[in-house]
Amino acid sequence: MAQILCIAWRSLRHKEALATHVKKNIFTREKTFFPAVDWTEPLVVGLLSFHAALWLTRKWLYTQFALFVLILLLVLSTEQLNAWGRENWRLVATQRYFDPQGVFMAIFYAGPLLAAGFFQLVLSLKNMVDMVVIVKRAEYRQQLKARKDK
Repeated sequence: MAQILCIAWRSLRHKEALATHVKKNIFTREKTFFPAVDWTEPLVVGLLSFHAALWLTRKWLYTQFALFVLILLLVLSTEQLNAWGRENWRLVATQRYFDPQGVFMAIFYAGPLLAAGFFQLVLSLKNMVDMVVIVKRAEYRQQLKARKDK
C-alpha cells in the first residue's frame, strides 16, 4: 500500500511540474507572439474581418450550408496556402508570417475556421432538434384531435 501511495505522489508531483512548465511556456510564447504580429497589416485585418463576417452570418440559416462547405475547403487547403505564403509572402504581407510549422496559419486561419465550423454544427443540431419538437407537437395535437372526433 505504501508503494502505491509513493508512486501516486511521484506521479502527482510530475503532473504538477509538467503543468507549471506548460503554463510557463505558453505565457512566454504569448509574450513574444502578440507583439511580433503587426495588427494593422492588411493580411491580418483581412483574416480577422473574414472570421468576424463568418460569426455574424451564423444565424442566416440558408447560407450556413454553403459557408460550411467553404470552411471545409478552406481548412483542407491550409497546408497548400501556407506553402504558397512561405514562397510569396512579400505579395501579401510586410513580414514573414508563414513558417514551415504553420503556426500563423493555425492561429489566424485554420483554428478560427474550425471553431466556426464546429459552432455551425452545434447550431445545426439545435435547429434540427427544435424542428423535430415542432413536428412531434403537431403530430401529437393531430392525434388528440382525431381521438376527440371519434
